[in-house]
Amino acid sequence: MTRAYVLRRIGFMVVVILFAMTVNFALPRLVPGDIFDVLYGDERITPETREMLMARFGLNKPVITQYWLYITNTLRGEWGRSVMFFPTPVSKLIWQRLPYTLALLWIATLITAGVGYLLGVIAGWRAGSKTDSTIQGFSLALLAAPVFWLGMILLFIFGYRLDWFPLSGAKTAAYHASNWFAWLFDWGKHAFLPILSMALHFGTSQLIMRNTLVSTLREHYILTAKAKGLSDRTVMYKHAARNALLPVVTGIMMRFSMVIAGSVLIETVFSYPGMGRLMFQAVQNLDYQMIQGCFFMLSVVAIATVFIIDLVYLFLDPRIRY
Repeated sequence: MTRAYVLRRIGFMVVVILFAMTVNFALPRLVPGDIFDVLYGDERITPETREMLMARFGLNKPVITQYWLYITNTLRGEWGRSVMFFPTPVSKLIWQRLPYTLALLWIATLITAGVGYLLGVIAGWRAGSKTDSTIQGFSLALLAAPVFWLGMILLFIFGYRLDWFPLSGAKTAAYHASNWFAWLFDWGKHAFLPILSMALHFGTSQLIMRNTLVSTLREHYILTAKAKGLSDRTVMYKHAARNALLPVVTGIMMRFSMVIAGSVLIETVFSYPGMGRLMFQAVQNLDYQMIQGCFFMLSVVAIATVFIIDLVYLFLDPRIRY
């Protein structure tokens, strides 16, 4: 049964990816103009040059032809060449930037899940107390603050005023690390504030964990565990929190998609050379090939993450296996 479940999920992933590719193709073309209209103020871009460039990038062909070429080329791994960074292939630019963004996304998501889980368990176990109210108020306040606003505040205080962290980039200019530890330390200094900005939005995980735990604590097996004389710590973490974890995993799925969207804003605020900033530049200049490549890759990352979390369900909830 587990194998059939996995195969169904893989088939669903394929359908979602094809749908995402269609949306990626359509969205940029719904915006009025194109990159050559953006560049048209340059006196070097004459009408003849514009027509030549349109033909060079295949934008003078019918939309249905462009769509078919986009689907077939993408599946072959050929994503075209960026107009902004011509003649560099889109795939090369994406593979250069993707590791930086994935590092931010996964670390921030893990921190968000961990902090939300811990605070949710504490608040749920002490529901109605001052501790619960304090944690709830703190979580909601951070959750209400836009992620880019948090980033700017952190950048101003710890980057500009205190000068503890760099203001931009992912590595120190003209710095050559002598070993991987030195390189990791240098990257960590640049990535700390962006990661912290995204990780402060742990309120969703915390609220889900807290509310689910409150419901779980009313179950009969919790009363049985207490009647056996088990310690509060054992009951709280081994019995109650473990059984309340499944909705939190679902919340992490939802949160990861929001973090991907937030990475565009955070990477722009911190001038971080990741996929989010590359995508922002592409949208700003209507670079179709770059937009399609960035959206496709981030869509694949998000869908693959959801698929992995679906597999985690098999271990968290034995009912799915049967």
